[in-house]
Amino acid sequence: MLRVAGEGDQSSENGPNGDLYLQLNIAEDPFFVRHQNDVGCFVPVTYTQAVLGAEVEVPTLEARRH
Repeated sequence: MLRVAGEGDQSSENGPNGDLYLQLNIAEDPFFVRHQNDVGCFVPVTYTQAVLGAEVEVPTLEARRH
């Protein structure tokens, strides 16, 4: 819920504008997960890749936006 002060309708007695309340619903992404303000994803890495320090391509939000 987001409140924007003074941007709502004017009162019936010509008083000041009220507050505007916005409710935001964010659709879940099938790949990325969100935890509070953090966004992440799970990329499978084999045991051998982890032990040998392999380079693995990890998708980013920027790459998916285009």
